[in-house]
Amino acid sequence: MSFQYLTPAGPGKTSGPPVTLLIIGGLLALMAVACLAVIAVLVFSQSAARPSEPVPVDIPSARDGYPDALKIARQNDLQAVLVSIAGAWTPNISHAALAEGRTGWTYYIFLPATQQMAAIVVDRAGSARIASTQKWQTPPDVLDDQTWAIDSGQGMVPFLQKCDSAISATSGSQVQAWLTTAKTQGGRLAWRYTVMASDESVVCEVAVDAQTGQVKQ
Repeated sequence: MSFQYLTPAGPGKTSGPPVTLLIIGGLLALMAVACLAVIAVLVFSQSAARPSEPVPVDIPSARDGYPDALKIARQNDLQAVLVSIAGAWTPNISHAALAEGRTGWTYYIFLPATQQMAAIVVDRAGSARIASTQKWQTPPDVLDDQTWAIDSGQGMVPFLQKCDSAISATSGSQVQAWLTTAKTQGGRLAWRYTVMASDESVVCEVAVDAQTGQVKQ
């Protein structure tokens, strides 16, 4: 049998870990607690920012409703072409539907054969119908739907980053969205999102390039 000799601790010394290691361990524990607290705050804030109510999947985005609108238009004129799209979120806005760019849409489609502008509505239930037709003397600027890459929900992201607080702060606010080439440099296709007060004055507005998704100045 072998024996191991232990050196006795001197006066004022203990056989436990050095004080420096205890301090470092305490600091590391505090840092871990702080990190967990930050993570918890971030998770809570992100979950609080998400809309609480579910969005019915049958409420269309602008892209969802377009094929049915174009189908109805081309039943009347095979050369029918898209001119613009409009959607709105009225007072008592569903913020979940707004964030996903889902609502009823009106598609303005030009019918060259009869020189008419057709307003075709695809409602929140996804049902499409011609709401009206109007004689149009001068052929309008039409959209190239092949350059339309950004759907209504994608364009909502930069819009809400800028204008979400204005929606909450404005009594009776409503949001309008237009897909159009009007008022854009070089006639590029763009989404124009607008917050309007009850008197229809513009409170906040953002334009988003419908091909690249970049915010337009």
